[in-house]
Amino acid sequence: MTRIALFGGNGYLGSQLAAHYAAQGAVCDVFDMPSFDVIRSNCWDSFEVTDYSAILFFAGMTGTEKSFVEAERFVDVNEHGLLNLLVRLAPLGARAPKVIFPSSRLVYKGADHLLTEDAPKEAKTVYAANKLACEYLLQAYHVRYGIPYVVVRICVPYGTIVSANYSYGTVGFFLKQAEKGGPITLYGDGSLRRTFTHVADICMAVEGLIRSDATGIFNVGGQDMSLLDVAKIVAEKKQVEISFLPWPSIARALESGSTVFNSSRLERTTGWRATKLLLDFAKEI
Repeated sequence: MTRIALFGGNGYLGSQLAAHYAAQGAVCDVFDMPSFDVIRSNCWDSFEVTDYSAILFFAGMTGTEKSFVEAERFVDVNEHGLLNLLVRLAPLGARAPKVIFPSSRLVYKGADHLLTEDAPKEAKTVYAANKLACEYLLQAYHVRYGIPYVVVRICVPYGTIVSANYSYGTVGFFLKQAEKGGPITLYGDGSLRRTFTHVADICMAVEGLIRSDATGIFNVGGQDMSLLDVAKIVAEKKQVEISFLPWPSIARALESGSTVFNSSRLERTTGWRATKLLLDFAKEI
């Protein structure tokens, strides 16, 4: 039976993946704070890498302004944590377990067209810079030692397979505002577009990439919608209003623009297709 190590199992995506594999009866060992600190080398000394066929490295810190306020901590946890794993795997070379790492829409320079994996990149936050650095670390250790890896670039995840009436990120923010009676607030006119992917589809994408022989970077697709269209779905369901605010100067400077994903590489490699729609999710909230 496949045995998987999952780092960051207490986080949003990590907890969803843990639930996904538990439902399948798979062996998925979860590592997270406080018992396992990824930046402490002595924790890695006791980690038996040969016990696993894949390692899901979903540990890390997230945030926009927070990544500037706690920049050193972000670099430590998000970059040095992954580096500690790669150093531990290096002696195994190509025989090492495949590493699955989640990246972000924030590594892309926004555009009004579908973004492929080789589209222009930028980093407007420390967090985005962390993600790009980790992608390059994985590439470097693959080239030098042969460590197999996959980067899954995720635009906007939403939904849950753990418990009902929960979401994260943009959709979760809209839901929280609606549950307080609204209004749901949008900067500008809400025309920025994103690819929204239900966590169940993300879990299936990860599973397919673990099973494949693929190495490299893959966009995870989903449903392409404007922020306003998503806000309308939540507002209609919860019977609240939508209001529009001018962009704060810092938020405007850090905003990447529209980011919608072309996931044809993932689809060709694994046969994966997104199956969940936001309208279906809205029926559950």
